Amino acid sequence: MKKEERFYEKLVLALLLLGTGFLYYNAATAKIVSPDSDMASMDFPKGILTILAVLCIGKIITTCITSAKEHSLDDESRIFVDRRTWMTAISIIIYAILWNVIGFCLSSFLFFYAEALILKKDANKKYTALISIGVTMFIFVIFGVAFGVDFPEPLLELVVG
Repeated sequence: MKKEERFYEKLVLALLLLGTGFLYYNAATAKIVSPDSDMASMDFPKGILTILAVLCIGKIITTCITSAKEHSLDDESRIFVDRRTWMTAISIIIYAILWNVIGFCLSSFLFFYAEALILKKDANKKYTALISIGVTMFIFVIFGVAFGVDFPEPLLELVVG
């Protein structure tokens, strides 16, 4: 495995471990008891999260050991993060902020359109716009209509009343 792949693997594992810790904390502090038994309702999730944390820690350790064995000090071994990675991370944050400002549909369209152009600069803009509209509509129909998820739409509420 390449050094760059190992770096991203460790990063993803660390984020997964952080998320697992957060979820475990929430499960541990929940005071809900199942009405049918003496077992707390969060015992099973805590067990699953513990197993996930142990597996993440084990994989991080093995990845670090393997990386240490292959470590070299030449300039080619440095990890340079692609500019698109940072642009994607920033666009995800902006996308999340825009949900409550301009609404789900418009912010999703803008996010998918911008992300397609970030990842492939020479993409056909009309085709990319059509794909972005289609993906946004698909997500809205599946989650908004079929599952009844209430997405924020402040601009639509402003117009409709």
